[in-house]
Amino acid sequence: MLPAPEAELEASCKELDEKVTWLLHNSRKMDNYLELEPFSKDGRLCAHVCDTLKSLPETPTLAAYKDYKAIIILLGMSTTHYAILDELAEQHRKRDEIPELTAYCDALHWMRPGRQYLCNVYNTVCHAFHLLRRNPVRGNRLLVTEKELRHAERMLPELGRQTFTEMVRLKGYMVYDAEKLADKCGMEYGSFRRKVKKMTGYTAKEWVIKERVKDVEHYLLNTNLTLTEVAFTTGFASTSNLNDFCKAYLLDTPGEIRRKAQETRKCTVTRT
Repeated sequence: MLPAPEAELEASCKELDEKVTWLLHNSRKMDNYLELEPFSKDGRLCAHVCDTLKSLPETPTLAAYKDYKAIIILLGMSTTHYAILDELAEQHRKRDEIPELTAYCDALHWMRPGRQYLCNVYNTVCHAFHLLRRNPVRGNRLLVTEKELRHAERMLPELGRQTFTEMVRLKGYMVYDAEKLADKCGMEYGSFRRKVKKMTGYTAKEWVIKERVKDVEHYLLNTNLTLTEVAFTTGFASTSNLNDFCKAYLLDTPGEIRRKAQETRKCTVTRT
């Protein structure tokens, strides 16, 4: 820590150091970090901690500063000095620093409920792991393990929903059967159904229908495929089946959907 200018602040710094040291050596439960909450209400102390972090020659890491996780929690509980965490998390994201990003995951999982002011740092950490899920390897180096990714997705529910939904969309491209989709995703059907419901709010069958509706609309509105070709492309045995599906879920026949869209385009072009 930087030299404290006042005796009172110096005493607070010493007390904080002692508390953090005790937590590092004796605490395995995050709930014990609640003992830092009184310190988070001390504006001068938190300002001093922020100044210390800003004065460091490099972004702090867990390897260099054993108390870094405790400092993240301290400032995360402070309603006046939390903004520095946004900057630090962004630096860790840019550098793909997995231990530090994981520390933020754990801290945010514990602190986030009721602390809406942490949304920015939460989003930064989610974005970091989302990018890592897409590209876990750089060059010949594995940046993050599957175990680390799954831990982050458990800790940050929004991240878990985002990555799961994206995975299902990629694996389930042009798959219009819920059981086949589960197989494509490498999951047992019962587990898949429960996960889809939890992550999306839809049943597996509802999800498949929802995605199929999007595909049908795309081919009707944005291509010149015949209705027979649209039916075949989107997995229907005949145009009759496509017709029934469109009337049930798009409230019109495929031909009418396409015709109305074309008329709308013509009107738009004429006005222009």
